[in-house]
Amino acid sequence: MIKPKRTRQSKKERKKEMEISIRPELKELFPPLTESERSALKKSILNEGLRDNLIVGTIEGKSFIIGGHHRYCICQKHGINIPENKITKKEFHNIDEAREWLINSQLGRRNLSPSQRCELALKASRARR
Repeated sequence: MIKPKRTRQSKKERKKEMEISIRPELKELFPPLTESERSALKKSILNEGLRDNLIVGTIEGKSFIIGGHHRYCICQKHGINIPENKITKKEFHNIDEAREWLINSQLGRRNLSPSQRCELALKASRARR
């Protein structure tokens, strides 16, 4: 088992270093993790580190999480440094473009129920309007 490198930082130091925000309108597009899913993700990150890249979107120089909200929050809560090579950056013209990209990328990879897929498809069509 590989333990991730932890560097204890204050919340202020982490915020200054990352300068990444969470946009509620993006985070709330998807159903929240169940307690068991959250626990398993936390255990995985604490034991193995961050395996999948976070997706960070940028609009007019402001960065925000577009993919990996739960992973980002767990890392922040437990003082786990997120190395640059674990961040994939994407530029967007506006929040609607970011929302559409996120929905389209997640439809193909998430374990969603048929009703959740329909709900996402509706959100995608609204984002295109």
